Amino acid sequence: MKEQHPWILLAAEDLEDVEDDDDITGVIVAFDLDGDGDIEPDEVNPEAVFFDFAETGDTTGIFLPDYDDDKITIEVVDDGDQELDGDDGIIRLTVDQIAGDDDLTLLYKDPASQADNTFQVVAEVETTKGTLSTDMPTVGITDDAVVTLEDPDLNTDPNTVETYDASDLEFIIEYVGGEVVVGTLAITHGDDEVGAGEVDATFIETGPNTGIFVADDIDMGDIDDAVGGLEDGEEINFEYTDLLTDETDDTDDIDITVGIPDAGIDVDRSTVPVPLADLGADGDLDPSAVEVTISVIDPTANTNPGSVETVDIDFETGGITTRDGDGVTSTSNDDGDDAGDDANAAILALTGLDGDITLTETGPNTGIFEEDQPLLPTIIDVDRLIDTRITFEYDDETVSVTYRAFDGTITVNPAVAGPGGIVTVTVVDSDANKDPGEVDELAVECETDEDTEEAGDCPITLEETGDNTGIFTEEVELGVDIDVSDGDDFSTEIIFTYTDDVTSAGDDLEDREATVRIATSTGQLVIAPEVVGPGTEVTLTLIDTDLNGNPNGVDDTDDDFPAAGAGIVELSSSDGDDAEIDFEETGPNTGIFEATIQFEPRDPDVDGAATAGDGSDDVTYSVLPGDVLAFRYEDESGSGGGSTIVSVTIEITSVDPTMEATSPTVQIGGTIALTVEDSDANRDADSLDSVDVEITSDSDPVGFTLSALETAENSGIFTVNVPTSASVTSGAITVRSSDDVFLEYTDEFPADYADRVETTLDPSKDFVLVVPVGTSVSTDTSATTPEPVVPKDISGNELDEVSAGQQVVLSTTVNNNRNTDLAYAAVIEVRDADGFTVLLQWATGTLSAGGENEVGLSWTPMDAGEYTIRTFVLSDISNPSALSLIEESTLTVS
Repeated sequence: MKEQHPWILLAAEDLEDVEDDDDITGVIVAFDLDGDGDIEPDEVNPEAVFFDFAETGDTTGIFLPDYDDDKITIEVVDDGDQELDGDDGIIRLTVDQIAGDDDLTLLYKDPASQADNTFQVVAEVETTKGTLSTDMPTVGITDDAVVTLEDPDLNTDPNTVETYDASDLEFIIEYVGGEVVVGTLAITHGDDEVGAGEVDATFIETGPNTGIFVADDIDMGDIDDAVGGLEDGEEINFEYTDLLTDETDDTDDIDITVGIPDAGIDVDRSTVPVPLADLGADGDLDPSAVEVTISVIDPTANTNPGSVETVDIDFETGGITTRDGDGVTSTSNDDGDDAGDDANAAILALTGLDGDITLTETGPNTGIFEEDQPLLPTIIDVDRLIDTRITFEYDDETVSVTYRAFDGTITVNPAVAGPGGIVTVTVVDSDANKDPGEVDELAVECETDEDTEEAGDCPITLEETGDNTGIFTEEVELGVDIDVSDGDDFSTEIIFTYTDDVTSAGDDLEDREATVRIATSTGQLVIAPEVVGPGTEVTLTLIDTDLNGNPNGVDDTDDDFPAAGAGIVELSSSDGDDAEIDFEETGPNTGIFEATIQFEPRDPDVDGAATAGDGSDDVTYSVLPGDVLAFRYEDESGSGGGSTIVSVTIEITSVDPTMEATSPTVQIGGTIALTVEDSDANRDADSLDSVDVEITSDSDPVGFTLSALETAENSGIFTVNVPTSASVTSGAITVRSSDDVFLEYTDEFPADYADRVETTLDPSKDFVLVVPVGTSVSTDTSATTPEPVVPKDISGNELDEVSAGQQVVLSTTVNNNRNTDLAYAAVIEVRDADGFTVLLQWATGTLSAGGENEVGLSWTPMDAGEYTIRTFVLSDISNPSALSLIEESTLTVS
């Protein structure tokens, strides 16, 4: 059993561990069970009970009842058994409480609310009044009456077919521990009333969760015995009283007449399409069957209740009559004379019928007979068939069906779509609804204005939206189901054509059209980077959704648009030959295409040219600074529908670099932060480039080389940190005070590259930045902050006590308050009680920008006493300047 949480205890502390125990979240359900008007939630009473809720998943914040099917169940019970059961998630209410106006009150207290908020919802217990009906308003004295009760409130279990035995004229719901009457049945004949147990009446649900119950075992003979004799024409009244409804009128009744019902005949539709169609064999109309369902109700023909029987519409005795579009009437017969033969021949020509129509009983003992009858004429005379009426006769009862022709319509939605777009094609034509009991199909032709339809699925098949609707739809995906380009031409529209076999005016094979305009856009060319040097690799992007010929695949302009020639974009140079560029789509259905052009320096005496990949999506082209290149794309179908030229132009440039350090000088042990800006060193538009910088000094003329890395794609800005050291150290340049550090960068394409390439073997140029070492800096005691010294043992553990003769490590942390790297010397001085210095040691290093370093120095105190520890930071030992204030602390040695 779950722990109960009365409202008075439902406070924030109950829910503070909600992440570990989300199922204690819940609501108070309150109901005035005893009718005294008291449902105060802050009192611990059974009329306000806590119901558990559980979260639907981790951190969803959505809670549902923590019971079967995530529901709180409402049960109807007998008087005295009403309760709010928070353990099992059940609200048990009596018939009167459900039928009354009392409401459920749901309260939730937000445990996280600072205002102690409580939220309340009032829920009304809703019921539906039960109703009676019958499909057999007249029943013979020896037959069984069939009564249907529709009452959703009796559907207490949605997963099973439920049964109610109303032989005692009561509808009873059983529950654990008892049962309760929720409805009554009265069967009367005038003033005479059927008593409990005198007639069987078992109501069985038609299926799980329908709430519709049918009793087909009500024996009219038992009712006759109970009320003392029935005669034809008299009525039996069935009345149902719904005890759960809150409506003022809680009863519903029906009358069933005693006697043999008259025979009747009916059809499922009074008009049918003219049975002609273009069947596709010869392009002309041909007879095409339509179907009508004929029904006969004749209980007298139900002679054997245990078997399925048949009845006939008799052809020879005038069972079928036709009146054609010309007004000529013909009745089926067996006269054998010329006139009779002509009548039968006319019926055959108009309907395809030349004999009896046999109808089969829908099941044993129903007395209902049906046949799905095809009507297939043998003529194709449209004028004669339109408005032909066919009359069927059974036992002096008749019903008619008329051939009608309707105008079909075709529509598309949307009317404008691009490649990859979904278009819904809809045809509305009742004539195409050949079989009302089946989902029919029809065909629609499609073609493009450039006749690019080659690999598509035309004609397309439209399917009826349901039985007997006459509405047909199909979705097509442009570029997949229907091609919109074949590489030679781009379509601007798609025409869908539906052939209306017969119009309302009697015309045949009338074409109905609907047009989808292909959405076109003007292409765009984008080149990156914008600043291009003689060795830069650029990415050329072509954006044009019109080229997205296959939305499900990656298009290639070379494969999918061969009419473009060697390439779809033309490259021309102010000092060179033309080249062709093809593209590949970046992914399925993007309409974005990319190509790569690698530029390389050319000989001044040789024109620029494609040295590799001409006509592909990876081209190498030779250039010199000053060359102007144009990329030209002819968009055959721009946004205005016509051909449009799109171009982009770039100039090959070369520039001298700029070099700077964040500080004009560097201290020994410090770091030089170098930035090189050279736009033509940005070689690859899609990745981070790097350049080499040679590092030397007066003390280390050999030095080494570091790589400066580009700060971002296409930035052309490169950075590198150069460490210095007073001693030979791997990865640092060796320096002494007053040295110079030389930072040398070789620019392959300096500003005068075009001139130098004609006059020198190596047109590159060296650029050097000189950074002095050891120049004094002004004192800045705020540059760093040392923390108070903490004594530790040699393992790094802090010590609470220190004894004389014990080796300790004096540990401090130095914090860099600057946003640049900083060389430092951390000094620790220990003075005894008389002020004499007993220890003076230091440690050097480099602090990263905004960083910190831990410094530890060993000391063994020889004497007990009070010691003062002073900590401060200098720039260095040989040429010091203060970088911090002095931090003092005391240490007692026992």
